[in-house]
Amino acid sequence: MEKITLSNGLTVGNFSSPHQFRFDTGEVLPGCSPEVSRSLMLEATESEEVSPCGRYRDVKVRYMMSDVVLHELIVALTCGCDVILIPFPVMETWRTWKVDAGYTGADPFRVCRMADRITKTIYSDRFCV
Repeated sequence: MEKITLSNGLTVGNFSSPHQFRFDTGEVLPGCSPEVSRSLMLEATESEEVSPCGRYRDVKVRYMMSDVVLHELIVALTCGCDVILIPFPVMETWRTWKVDAGYTGADPFRVCRMADRITKTIYSDRFCV
């Protein structure tokens, strides 16, 4: 897992994004390799419905966590990071797994909080749960 220590002392890891994260403090967390990113993708099933106007289709996506992704999330709990950035769909499936499994422990998983949409910088001290 790619990780860096920010100027505020937080150690932040990148679980699976192939894109780098640029923080509002100037630090850059490197992206994962394409192979790692692909291996940690959620499984998706889609269902389609014709839109009310009939000119496009509405797609409903349901994500499921594979055993590989779950295993790597559990391994990541021991990596020593204060924050591990994960995609929002992974956060949603992780939350569901925690409830279903009865897991009540704290975890470092967070979703980035955009500081500037134009420059695509993220906050170094604010994360979404």
